[in-house]
Amino acid sequence: MKKDQRIREVIEQLIVSDKFNSFARHDIDKAIIVCRQPLDERTIDNWFNLLWKLEYIIQPKPKVYSLNITKIQELEVKLPQEVDPKQRRLF
Repeated sequence: MKKDQRIREVIEQLIVSDKFNSFARHDIDKAIIVCRQPLDERTIDNWFNLLWKLEYIIQPKPKVYSLNITKIQELEVKLPQEVDPKQRRLF
């Protein structure tokens, strides 16, 4: 499986988590755990850093993360129906 597909799986897991695009670090870790098996602590940290460095997640406030809708659209991820593709946040 390509890395883009794996990133898409993690992003989709975050979208369906009912957190309204306001995630704590442990929410992102849970999505990584669900999508990436087998894993250890280094895998979780590596995937979090990958999502962060590729700007799929952003940090609008300390200890709060959100999805970068503009960047996610490049992956062709299914967004919830109430989200306008021109909208930058899911709030």
